[in-house]
Amino acid sequence: MKINSVKRRLKKGEVVLGVSIGIAEPTLVEILGYAGFDFVLLNAEHNALTTETINSMIVSAYASDIIPIYRIPSLDNKSLIKTGLDMGAMGILVPNICDSDEARMVVKAAQYPPKGKRGVGPRRPIQFGKIGLKEYLNKADEEILICMMIEDKEAIENIDRIVEIPGIDCLVVGPFDLSASLGVPGEYNHPSVTESVSRVLNAALPKGIAVGYPVEDKEGLSYWVDKGVRFFECGSVESFITRQFTNYLETLRNGINTKNMKRCK
Repeated sequence: MKINSVKRRLKKGEVVLGVSIGIAEPTLVEILGYAGFDFVLLNAEHNALTTETINSMIVSAYASDIIPIYRIPSLDNKSLIKTGLDMGAMGILVPNICDSDEARMVVKAAQYPPKGKRGVGPRRPIQFGKIGLKEYLNKADEEILICMMIEDKEAIENIDRIVEIPGIDCLVVGPFDLSASLGVPGEYNHPSVTESVSRVLNAALPKGIAVGYPVEDKEGLSYWVDKGVRFFECGSVESFITRQFTNYLETLRNGINTKNMKRCK
């Protein structure tokens, strides 16, 4: 069975770094693994990724030894939790969890009986029959990383009850939606937002639940590590490509010396 290094490292209190991708290109996932990222978020919430594409991206993640985490569109699509895990995702990230009932639904969908209600039908995780089904069922829950997004004012109000649900591995704070829900859209450093993140940390960490947060620079990473965050989404492939090509093109254009250019007569 494939070992979930990200889950094990989080249990030890170590920092893990990943990146989100919404481009339907499996080779990019493979490259992320070779680059050294710990995990990749296959973001089907904000992008048009089909299950067929997710399947191919998981194969690419296995090829370069990066842990694939499937970010499903919403809890309304919770059947995709089973589908993603059966395809070989090593974790799931479910957006907009607001109360303990929703958190419990996620855990039950991701775990096998008697703990949960995940249907039995793994494919890639048992190497299509090479690994015994009973062996997999006995160990699967230990390797699947169950992550939920806390990104709503209601979730902050219910955070003490949410962390009481057994089986949660990581709560990922979404500052973009959270700031909007708190009435300060885009103000990620607003006191109401930072205080909400602190509430999540204070509730989750004593329960052994890791906390995640998005960062895009080393200053932000250092700041949140000091606060207790251990799971980091370090931007997206799309934003990185846009930023790098924009800077590259600007450098090229700045190198054009228009004064010395020959003109057609």
